[in-house]
Amino acid sequence: MTEKSEQKTYIKTLTAGDERLQFLAIKKKSGWSFFVLHQRVGADKKVKTLSRGAAAHYEDLASASKAVDDGAALAQADGWAKSARVGGGGFKSKADAFSLSALPKPGGTVVAAPAETPAPAEASATETPAPTPQPEGGKKKGKK
Repeated sequence: MTEKSEQKTYIKTLTAGDERLQFLAIKKKSGWSFFVLHQRVGADKKVKTLSRGAAAHYEDLASASKAVDDGAALAQADGWAKSARVGGGGFKSKADAFSLSALPKPGGTVVAAPAETPAPAEASATETPAPTPQPEGGKKKGKK
């Protein structure tokens, strides 16, 4: 059996638009280091740290986590909001490609639901044209 690893960080993140405040407590050799990062997330999803502040040192996790929680509570009172937590390492599922009324058939084709089937007059207008015949002559021969 492996023992549970020791906690090395304690973080709370608050957001307001494209800005965020991160309250961090990080385990160091001589205790816990606490600080706050003010960051901006750009359109390209890159994070730029604008400033770092409110640095302090604590002897144990309990006092460092209390500082993180107290700082986050102050920021929330000033209008910062809790970040939405995305589980799975940032994974977001795509919208459903089909429903129970339109299950895919073998070969990868999706059968439309009965309510979505076009009328016969519309079906001929939406069909794709026949492929253009290729010139005869067979395959091109490469160099020998």
